[in-house]
Amino acid sequence: MRAHLRRYGLIAEATYQLLRASWKLRLPFDRSAKDLARPLLQANRFRDEARTALDVRGALASVDRNLPHQWTCLEKAMAARGMLRQRHIASTLVLSVAPSEGVTIKAHAWLEAGGVIVTGRREKERYVPIYSFNNAVVQPPGDAPPCSQ
Repeated sequence: MRAHLRRYGLIAEATYQLLRASWKLRLPFDRSAKDLARPLLQANRFRDEARTALDVRGALASVDRNLPHQWTCLEKAMAARGMLRQRHIASTLVLSVAPSEGVTIKAHAWLEAGGVIVTGRREKERYVPIYSFNNAVVQPPGDAPPCSQ
């Protein structure tokens, strides 16, 4: 019973994060980009990152299958990133384009976390990465270990 409640909670959160991502993409992209580039405040210390990434992927897939809306790859990647951010798990959102000789540019986005491709894994091979947003925790300069000489 507890596992079902946990799964339903993840699905509800995935729905919220997809709607939030859709709304954010209606704003000027520079505002979304600032949010995507913002580092985590603290590192994950308690969760199995790969297992959590797979759970998030499953919840997003469930919402994608059952709601009558076609989410974009960028909306899915941003939603997954939001879910993982809540759990202090670092991720990398990758923006990419497909090589072509025409005027039309095909773009794709995917999210990686804990060694897992969380979103966009099926189409990823056909695209060339052009930019990525990593939100890993950044150590303040005073906290860095001393250099050995």
